[in-house]
Amino acid sequence: MPRAAQLTLEQPLFTGGRATAGIARARADMAAAEAGGEAVQGQVVTAVVQAYGDMLAADEVLRLYRALAAQMTEIERQARERFRAGETPSTDVAQAASRAAEARADLARAEGMQVSARARYRNLTGLEPVDLQPIPPNPPLPASLEDAMATALGASPALRRAQADVEAAEAGARAARGERRPTVSAFVEAGSVRDQFFPDYRADSATVGIRGRWTLFSGGLTSGRIAETAADVRAALARLRAARMSLEEQVLSAWQDIHTAELVAQASDEQSTAADQALTSVRHEVRVGLKPQIDLLNAEREAAAAAAAAAQARTARIVAAYRLRALIGSA
Repeated sequence: MPRAAQLTLEQPLFTGGRATAGIARARADMAAAEAGGEAVQGQVVTAVVQAYGDMLAADEVLRLYRALAAQMTEIERQARERFRAGETPSTDVAQAASRAAEARADLARAEGMQVSARARYRNLTGLEPVDLQPIPPNPPLPASLEDAMATALGASPALRRAQADVEAAEAGARAARGERRPTVSAFVEAGSVRDQFFPDYRADSATVGIRGRWTLFSGGLTSGRIAETAADVRAALARLRAARMSLEEQVLSAWQDIHTAELVAQASDEQSTAADQALTSVRHEVRVGLKPQIDLLNAEREAAAAAAAAAQARTARIVAAYRLRALIGSA
């Protein structure tokens, strides 16, 4: 029985640009994947900041409405005692009971909001919400809108991903056009044959040469592939233009949101301070009979609502800052 072995080695020398295009496309796909990962990372950071801020705001709102519910219950009790003593009409009792019920409803909503905020935080971070610190100042941000826009156009993950998609599509188009060109390769073939019945029989061979291949007719397959990849390039360029316009719009909106959130946070703090001062004054005026009981009920509710709005405004401020950083590639 003859025994045979054959070995062939071949090294491409010219592929019509297909090998180079394949390498370029692989690199572009890697760049797109990396940019996509950075975009997801920025989104996760922003979501965590949002969850952390929402949790702090929920804790503060719960504390405020617990205090408000307790205060309203005490006001209702005092109103009933004064009514029994003949000092106030029944209207004050009804108004106090109504506001106490409203405060209990607000407290129930605040408790539900806290449970949801803590669950969201645990889901995103896998951590228990313990030893929470106050909302910090804004992270470093560009000095101007022009700086933010320039940074975004150079480092935005979304834009870099769109640019990498264009490069991958162009590489695919070059590879398709290379199908019309010949390929040339160097090869070495070696063979050996032995026969067990004829020990002296040997047939060894070795061939070294250059092999070329050129497809002259493909039934429209190559032309169709070229047209397809050319369309892919046009589509990728259109997505890149859309990504750039969308990025500019989002950066402008995020930049404005930051300044709006800062102004709202400042105004909310001032409103909360003013509401606390007004509450203190109304308490004294109601105590000496200068104002009716309903004014105290309104002042208590307004002070709690103003403090809750201030807590939520601080969260909106920090979230707006991190959203801009995610857009410009600085998260």
